[in-house]
Amino acid sequence: GHPLTFGAAWKKVGKRLFSLILVSLFIVFLLGFVSGREVSFLQSGFEFAGKGLLHNALEILLKLFHYLNFLVAVAIQTFVLFIFPFLVLENKKFFRAFGEGIGFGGKNFGRVFLLFLVPTLCYGPIWFLKGKVAFLVQATRYPEVILWVLGMGIVATLLIDTFIAVSATLFFVRTRHEKSV
Repeated sequence: GHPLTFGAAWKKVGKRLFSLILVSLFIVFLLGFVSGREVSFLQSGFEFAGKGLLHNALEILLKLFHYLNFLVAVAIQTFVLFIFPFLVLENKKFFRAFGEGIGFGGKNFGRVFLLFLVPTLCYGPIWFLKGKVAFLVQATRYPEVILWVLGMGIVATLLIDTFIAVSATLFFVRTRHEKSV
């Protein structure tokens, strides 16, 4: 029954927006911290390995760690993604949403991990093309290939991330509804 003003709306949304930004920064920091540790450790080992068997073993380990980092990133997102629905849909306070979101992700880890993993694997062709973009430019002699690959990456990221967010939210709502019934 009160008139809607910009100040009142900003006050209502400001706290939630700040919480969403904090959670997003936490996720980015956590993913960056985890993915950079093992790889930098192995890369520093190349200085001491020289050539030969140890060097080849480190190369294989480095490739394995890239795949392992991918799986660790998906696992981390499995735990922390549900902080957002607790903040937005259930209007929880920041720390309570943080704890309940991680708990919800952990309780439903198997299904949610697959919910993330399958669409995230669709990034594979884009990552492959980005890694081969210099070769593609040389092979086609069109520097515009870079723009096409980047454009496809942006569109794919938008579609896949939207699919993941909507699927996770629907999973959250359905799971919470079944719990309350």
